[in-house]
Amino acid sequence: MNSTTISPTGAPVLLNEHDAAMWLTVSVGSLRAWRGQGTGPRYIKVGAQVRYRPGDLDAYLESQLCEPSR
Repeated sequence: MNSTTISPTGAPVLLNEHDAAMWLTVSVGSLRAWRGQGTGPRYIKVGAQVRYRPGDLDAYLESQLCEPSR
């Protein structure tokens, strides 16, 4: 799976934690807690800033799929 989305300018799209939280429909606090616990979606540190690639967020959601019990 390609985890990089390209913007119209040709640069990869990187979402801040607020946009990533909206993408995942969770709180920013959840993202911060997951980072502190070493869980959650992959992220990129750009200096002191945390950024997320849309493909990594989608991959995280896919990894959370559960099969219904019978």
